Amino acid sequence: MDYLNHTLRWFAELLWPSRCAACSTLGAVLCGACLATLTPLNERGRTQSAYLDSLTAASPMRGTMEILIYALKYRGMQQLAIPLGDWMAGVIGLRRDTARMFGANPLIVPVPLHPSRLRERDYNQAALLARQLAIVSMGTIDTMALARVRKTHSQVRTHSRVERLDNMRGAFAVVHPETVTDRDIVLVDDVCTTGATLEDCARALKESGARLVSAIVLARG
Repeated sequence: MDYLNHTLRWFAELLWPSRCAACSTLGAVLCGACLATLTPLNERGRTQSAYLDSLTAASPMRGTMEILIYALKYRGMQQLAIPLGDWMAGVIGLRRDTARMFGANPLIVPVPLHPSRLRERDYNQAALLARQLAIVSMGTIDTMALARVRKTHSQVRTHSRVERLDNMRGAFAVVHPETVTDRDIVLVDDVCTTGATLEDCARALKESGARLVSAIVLARG
């Protein structure tokens, strides 16, 4: 099966060669020139949240990064998660066995999409990034630990932090509490603006017994 998948990918690349998501140059989904324009941020610190213990952002949400995240989320360019996940890991210093920087027994958990949104998009960009971080760090990942149980309005249409917190309240739940009890959770998402989404994820995880909840995001808006 792996050989068949590799062969199919080889033929697909031959017929439809990759173009850079940012500049359309042939050869790779993210070319070296555009990769070099990304601005490392590595903004890490404690939060004022009642539930989220720390937040690490790899980049500001601007320039090339904004174009790439749009392509990953809305243009179906799932393969972007590999170079972006690798870049993200490099910026925050995540490599083999270093997921422990987030706790003694870390579990990587992507922020989930609502089932209806997942059906529309057919993939969760946060899960793709989380998988790449797990590969780089050889960390443990659970894509099913957290579920989005309430569909919310687009956060773009809610302006203040208070509005966004109200919009997200109760949107997430832990499916199997035993999987997160006494674990140090590393939440992964693509973008953080006010932190309302991460806050409600952390609430659900802490109420289900998680010890620490940290978050890593590709970009801070």
